[in-house]
Amino acid sequence: MLRAPEWRSRQSALADAVEQLAVVQGEQGLPTLSPATEPFFDRPHIGLREMAELVTAQIRGPAVRALPVGAGTAEQISDNVSVLVDADARRRLVGG
Repeated sequence: MLRAPEWRSRQSALADAVEQLAVVQGEQGLPTLSPATEPFFDRPHIGLREMAELVTAQIRGPAVRALPVGAGTAEQISDNVSVLVDADARRRLVGG
């Protein structure tokens, strides 16, 4: 995928990797979909099907279920190096 000369080849390689990951996920007993990808509306792109929702629905631990949906890491919110290298700033950014 990283060596593909144009976006369609990169997208196809990434979609192949996602499909393989879905197979491995199923082999490990986790919920999966086949196919794991689908056309992205009427655009020339490939999207991921509802894999995250399937896995999230299997979470049983009350502490994990209580976590806010969409909470993630500082890197998902900012690319500001000054924030990312400062532990206190990172915690403030993600609300922790």
